[in-house]
Amino acid sequence: MVSAEEWQSKLNTVYQQTKDIKRNPNKNTRCSCGHYITPLNSYRCLYCSEIYCKECAEIHFGKSVDEWRRDNPVQGDE
Repeated sequence: MVSAEEWQSKLNTVYQQTKDIKRNPNKNTRCSCGHYITPLNSYRCLYCSEIYCKECAEIHFGKSVDEWRRDNPVQGDE
């Protein structure tokens, strides 16, 4: 279960990320780990809306990009 403090922290992060992107869609935003990320190099969660760098996204989603690609091959690349 997520504590109220953790939830408030996530809400603050998503609010700041959304504010950054609305101001300038090409602007870098910051992952919750502190890394600056460009919109092209970011991963947004469909459910919580937080934007992650690659390393944090792999933790959040539970698989690395390589694991996901292995489990979901592009048809024709098999």
